[in-house]
Amino acid sequence: RLTPPPAAAPASKAAKVDGFVVRCSEVTEALRQAHELPSVVRDMLCEMLPFSVKTYHEERHEYQRGIVETVDKELVCMEDGFVRAIGEAEDRLGQMGPEKERLEAAVEELRNKLEARQAATHERKHALAADAVVFRAAKESLAEAKGKLEACEKATAAAKSRPQELERVLREDYAPLKEGTLDQAVVSEAASALGPRLQGFFSLDGSLLTAIPTVLAKEPSSRGTFDFIVIEQLEGEAKKAMDALAGAISEEAQRESQQAAAVHSADEAFKLSREQQRTSAEAFVAVRREEEECEGELQAANKALKAFYPERRKREKAPSQAQASLQDFRDGPLATFRELCGRSAPALASEEAAEGAGEEAGMEGAPAAASEA
Repeated sequence: RLTPPPAAAPASKAAKVDGFVVRCSEVTEALRQAHELPSVVRDMLCEMLPFSVKTYHEERHEYQRGIVETVDKELVCMEDGFVRAIGEAEDRLGQMGPEKERLEAAVEELRNKLEARQAATHERKHALAADAVVFRAAKESLAEAKGKLEACEKATAAAKSRPQELERVLREDYAPLKEGTLDQAVVSEAASALGPRLQGFFSLDGSLLTAIPTVLAKEPSSRGTFDFIVIEQLEGEAKKAMDALAGAISEEAQRESQQAAAVHSADEAFKLSREQQRTSAEAFVAVRREEEECEGELQAANKALKAFYPERRKREKAPSQAQASLQDFRDGPLATFRELCGRSAPALASEEAAEGAGEEAGMEGAPAAASEA
């Protein structure tokens, strides 16, 4: 007699094995996310878990129970981590209100600070412009004073040279004519040229100017009283001219001294204005740098405030996302692990079910017996 091959049973057994492997993989994949555990411990637990839960809970030996208990503790810790993540997400969301107020206050404070810095920069800019005008005027005044001093120095030098030139004319041109030591061939010409030459130094009236060539052309021994009067008058005019030239030298020297003092004063004013301009420029650069720094701080604060709103939307979603992650963990790996841990042997499970049914029947029959009695 032919016996039909038992084909259905192996297929069902293979399906059960496949389902067990999938559920174990779900738990071990979750367990690999327990980063608080050393990697060696995680790998060991993931490797040993399938062998531990594959055995029914009442048949597990001590080592298998230890593996199951350890995994259970780690999964509970992971569950606590999900719960903490929800609380942390809610705390971060609660911080957004004060954070917004802080960011807005920071922007407002920096905006006011920038306005003050801009006003200070504007003030320093105008002060620098005014100091630059003063410096430019002082520089021009100094140049003008130096130019006048140079002119005074030239005038003083010219005034000092005039007496020397007059002395030379009197010594080289007049004295030889007066003393009669000049060659007779050139006496008449030299005597005629002397008057105009002396007029370059002092004024001669017409009669004296006319008499000079005639008197000086004579031999000294042939000159009369009138001639000596002319010579005496000429020398008197020359002496007065020398005194006048000496006075002119004194006047020019005094003007030069006064102008030198003016140059000194102008130079001091120039140095003060230059120092003031330098100080003003440094102050302007300092406040401008502070303004630029404040502008950068305000830009950063505005950027932080602008980034606040996407962050708030992100934090608003975080608690529900954390809650969903917790629920997925509980409904998935944790529930699967608890199911695998609670697996009982089929025979024992049937006995326990029968005992449970008997107890229920006994409890139902007890009231009926009591009523009959």
